[in-house]
Amino acid sequence: MSVEAGGAFICNTEDLTGDNEHLWVIISDPTAYPESVVVVNLSSCSDNRRYDSACVLKAGDHWYIRHDTFVYYREAKILTVQELNDADISHKTSVTPRVLSRIR
Repeated sequence: MSVEAGGAFICNTEDLTGDNEHLWVIISDPTAYPESVVVVNLSSCSDNRRYDSACVLKAGDHWYIRHDTFVYYREAKILTVQELNDADISHKTSVTPRVLSRIR
């Protein structure tokens, strides 16, 4: 997987992120901090729990998003680039620069 700002992935095991269901997005700039990145997950607003309304994405903001989805900042993680390269992840199409800007 190319590790870049806006890169999106699903972690196929819970070892790395503690979650294997949600889309994760790299929000930091790996060129500025090449050893590690900050990632956030996108979670459904329809879940029966309170959600952070700071950034709600809609269907069409990314092909993977099918309904209102929030950026779960509380679950943000700092991962090393090596951890990402070694992990069992499925790379998804990166978010657009506009969506990345909204998430940041």
